[in-house]
Amino acid sequence: MAVTFELDKNLKAKVTLMLYSDVTNSQELRQKLVEGSLQCSIIKPTLVLDTFQLLVAANKAVLSQQQGTLKTKGIYSEILYNLSPSKNITESLKTFGIGENDTSILVLTINDEDGTKVNSVVKGKLVPLDTLSKHSNEQEIKKVYKIKEAEENCGCGSLLGSIVSRIAVKEIVSI
Repeated sequence: MAVTFELDKNLKAKVTLMLYSDVTNSQELRQKLVEGSLQCSIIKPTLVLDTFQLLVAANKAVLSQQQGTLKTKGIYSEILYNLSPSKNITESLKTFGIGENDTSILVLTINDEDGTKVNSVVKGKLVPLDTLSKHSNEQEIKKVYKIKEAEENCGCGSLLGSIVSRIAVKEIVSI
């Protein structure tokens, strides 16, 4: 039930996504991430509307890594940073990263780095990625990305479009 996507062909990188529910060891997973024994991003699925949002953030992170311009300590924290509309790294990691009591998580690996290891460490149920919408919280997403009703009702795009636009222009514009 892991799904792999190819990023921009010039980057020569693939992203694998795994969605888990009924996770009982979030605190342990968070600790393993902090100590560096897991090489992945663990993301709150409540803040993910669509996998495209993750692919845009991952694409930016891989590009930054290849150019030597990471703003965080590693590619996986860079993905969390890219997902966030905030330029504050700590806030980005706290908002989009795994919380100690999270029961559903999205795991992202690049080029399947540590994918098998992560799967063996997560105490939860691997569920189909196409059930992501059941884990998303649209109201929370709008709040985090500061999407106002007027923007939604202007007829100039979608919620996903608004999110991806914020991810894409984060370095240029403060929202």
